[in-house]
Amino acid sequence: MSTGTYTCQEWPLKKLILAKDRTDADVDLDLAATKFLTQQILLRRDYQVISALFTSGNWTTNATGAASGADFVHFSSGSSTPFKTVRTYARTVQKLTDGFAPNTIVAGPEVHDVLCENDDSLDKIKYTQLGVVTNELLAKALGVKQYLVAEAVYNSAAAGQTATLANMGGDFLWIGYVSPSPSQFEPSAMYTFSWQDYDAAGKGGALMKRWVSNDPEGEWIKAEAAFDPKVTAAGAGCLLTNAATG
Repeated sequence: MSTGTYTCQEWPLKKLILAKDRTDADVDLDLAATKFLTQQILLRRDYQVISALFTSGNWTTNATGAASGADFVHFSSGSSTPFKTVRTYARTVQKLTDGFAPNTIVAGPEVHDVLCENDDSLDKIKYTQLGVVTNELLAKALGVKQYLVAEAVYNSAAAGQTATLANMGGDFLWIGYVSPSPSQFEPSAMYTFSWQDYDAAGKGGALMKRWVSNDPEGEWIKAEAAFDPKVTAAGAGCLLTNAATG
């Protein structure tokens, strides 16, 4: 074990529902506003996790892909062997954690798309019932409990400007061990620390508030969350960059 610090930054968002809009609404505006604000908070959480954790400097083991002359052959190449590559680096992580085999893979959308069409992947699943690459089949084939894809999209433009949309996840694949439940007696590559008061909706949730405003006349719906994603065991994760195309 080791000690460290974390800072749970607050992320508040609010939306105004005017009284006159309620009169003509064909939908439940309270529910719609709550869902919208919750989605935005979750997008912010995804962005913080990807930005803070899936960068090379945070992990003991890092590797870079290319067509040749790199740590591994990137997965869009016909000569690539993604399953062998993942197993090789998974063993490295297992050694660095005193035997905890990686249980989680996170792939950027570019990497996931290439994996789904890679001959190595198709060969692994060709005798399954559907013969189609799915996240569940990839998890089993790669030997982990969960295979996740960083699918979220965000708008980096300033408010009121033309939208600039991009995937949060890039050309990376992360392999690591994440403890199924918080524990001081086993390693975990990362944790997201949060303030209990803001987790009223459960794990990863947001605290919802409402209040009446007379100027303009209406009611505010507000979502609040406070969290800080942190690497807690650098040896328990491995980041492969340029995994799709190099």
